[in-house]
Parts: sequence; C-alpha cells; structure tokens
Amino acid sequence: MRMIRQTCRLGVFVAAGVGLIFGAACTSSTTTTVKMAVASVTPTSSPPAAAAPTTPVATTTPTTRVDNTPLGRLNWGTGADGSSYTAAKLRTVAAAPGTSELRRQTRRIIEVAEQSLKNDVAVVVTIDREGRLSSDPRYRASDAALKSIDDIYLWAMCSRVAEAPLAAQCMQRASDGLDAWSRTYQSTGNPINDTRLTPLIHAVDLACPTVASERCVRWQAWVIDLARRGDHFYAGVKPTDGRYANNWMSHRLLLRGMSGIVGNDDALVASTQQLVAAHVARNLRTDGSSIDFHERDALHYHVYDIQPLLELALYAPRAIDAGTKQSIETGVQFLRPFVLGERVHVEFTNSTVPLDIQRKQSGDPTYSNSPWNPQEARILLRLARTIFPTVRTWTDSVVDDNYAPKTKQLAALFDSAAAQ
Repeated sequence: MRMIRQTCRLGVFVAAGVGLIFGAACTSSTTTTVKMAVASVTPTSSPPAAAAPTTPVATTTPTTRVDNTPLGRLNWGTGADGSSYTAAKLRTVAAAPGTSELRRQTRRIIEVAEQSLKNDVAVVVTIDREGRLSSDPRYRASDAALKSIDDIYLWAMCSRVAEAPLAAQCMQRASDGLDAWSRTYQSTGNPINDTRLTPLIHAVDLACPTVASERCVRWQAWVIDLARRGDHFYAGVKPTDGRYANNWMSHRLLLRGMSGIVGNDDALVASTQQLVAAHVARNLRTDGSSIDFHERDALHYHVYDIQPLLELALYAPRAIDAGTKQSIETGVQFLRPFVLGERVHVEFTNSTVPLDIQRKQSGDPTYSNSPWNPQEARILLRLARTIFPTVRTWTDSVVDDNYAPKTKQLAALFDSAAAQ
C-alpha cells in the first residue's frame, strides 16, 4: 500500500451559530487537501471519561492488505455460495463485467468516495438534537457537523474495495476521520443523539483490519465506551420510565450490539441479546404495533422504533435470538395495509407527548396532522426485504435507485441474489 505523507497547519476560528471551530489544513504528496473542523457543543451531563489508551496510536497503515478474510466482525452479507464477503471478493465483483446489483452499487460507492475525498470532516464534542426543535441552533450545529459521517463510511468501504492508489487515499481520509471522532466526541449516553454514529461503527469495523493494531484498539475502545456510556445513562433512568420500552431502548440496543461485536466483547453481545428479547416483549403487541405507535399515534415513530431493531438483526445477528427476530418481522408486517393504501392513518392526532405538539406548532411538517406517507418507511422496507421473505410480496415499489449509496450497497450485500 502506498503511504501518504502529510503536513498540517492548525488554527482556531469562530463560525456563527456553531461555536469554536478548530481547523486543520493538511497537504499530502497525493495533492489531496484535507480539512477538519471541530464544533464545540457543551455536554448536558458528565458521564465517566473513557480510559486513555496505554499505547501510542500509530498513524501509518500496514503495507499489505487484508483481502481474504471477512470484511469485518459485523455481518456484511454472504454471496450466493454462502461464504462471507471479503475485500478481494468485492473487488472482483466490482471489476468483473456484468450488470449485477452488487457490482453496480460497489462501483458507485467507490465513485462517490473518490468524489468526496476533499470534503471537510467535522466533529462535535457531543450531539445535541434530542428534544430540540429543528430550528434550535444546537440542533442545527449538530446536524452541520454530522454531515461528514457518511463520508467516513464511504472512505472506509472504498479503502477495502478500490484499487490502488485510490484505496490508500480513502484509508488515509477514513483513518483521519475516525481519529478525530474518537479523540473528540464525548457521549452523554443519550441513544437518540448517539444513534447517528452507527456509520462510524461500521467504518471502524471496515478500517480496523488494514491499520496498525494500536490504532484499531483505540477506535474499538471508543466504540465500547459508547455502549458503556449508554449503560451509565440508563442507570439513572427509572424502570417505570417510558424510555425503557420505547424507541429510545431500540436505538440504545442497536449501538450496544454493534459496539460489542466491533469491539470484540462477547459478554456485551450476550447481555445485549437478553436485553433485546426483554425489550421487544415490552415494546411490541401481538399484532406487531409498537408502544410508540400507541403513545405518539404516529406510524412515523413506529418506523423509528422498528428500524434500529431490524438493523441490529442485519448487522449483529448474534445479538438477536430467533423468537425476537420473528417479533421484529411482525412489527414490519404491521405496516403492510398502510403501505398498500388499504388503511390510512392521520399522524399525531392523539399523541400524548407535549414535544409533538410543540413541533407541530413550530411548523415542522413531519408532525402535522396529515396522513402518513409510506415514503417514510422506504429505508426500513428496503433493508427488511433482504432478511424477511414475507415482506417482499408487498414492497416491490421501494426497490429503486432513490437511496443513498450506503443503503443501496448494504441492500445488495445482504441480498445474495443481487450478486448474480
């Protein structure tokens, strides 16, 4: 792998509405310009700090690529032959002639990753979106800084499946981005804020096999710390609190299960499986409807509740037992009559949550008393098709190109027929 030498100039400047921004402008022998911005947002609580690494973090990558082992510890899908995808296999798929969906979407990932190499990487000290109106400066500052997270994922995937020298350039950007987030972000344990970090957990899983072990260990420790801070957050929540049964717990368990697998913590994965089973039993009724649907009177929140559970079943199947997986499928099936137009649901009409009313009064169209739009479930249903055959019979309309590159490639990876 070709190494990239970089020199950087650091500085501090003020950006309106965001707070202090720490900028680093770097140049490299590949002529790729790297700029980073770190937005400071004051944490709302002070969980225990993560332990500092005991070994120095290497800033170089190995000179050989890891090609013939699975892409990572998470589930990255299996080919038609039943074997897990490897970097070598995906590079072969991308380079081969043909019109397979996996070939097309992997090539698209590489193309978009290359186009984004000069994009800024922004890091917030803590995400502050939960409970905020979309017009709140803190919400906007967090969203502005989070836009680069998907780029880091794309660079990490590109680093495994692109050819040299692009693979080395992508690895440099992905590694720099993961370094910035792992050194800066201080989770409060709030799962609604932290759920936006799942692409970074994916990126750590992809990048770890190709960087020096000290660097990987540091990223894995940060990922495990996200899960531990979630546990610390819930230690202060009463068992009677609704956040033990609603979408909050769904998002917490997605982060926890993914973190346990990427961080190679089997005990964390095993305890997550137990927590998921208990949560789904509390969360879903026998008809598949969720507690969020009944409390918020909104299919919008039913989707928001079910999707992290579905993603956990896809990315971290060891964290889901067979009975729980079947219950999640029932939760997806609950949407069927609404997607097909057999039933219409007017959203938030009888919500018991004051924030829903505040958001409606602020003019947020998502919270208006309007019929639910099945377009809101597109990502959930597109991914569900790859794991639940029963969903395929009524969701053909969601199979199109109107998705982000990551979602399209993941759908192709999980659908072995897409490789044909």
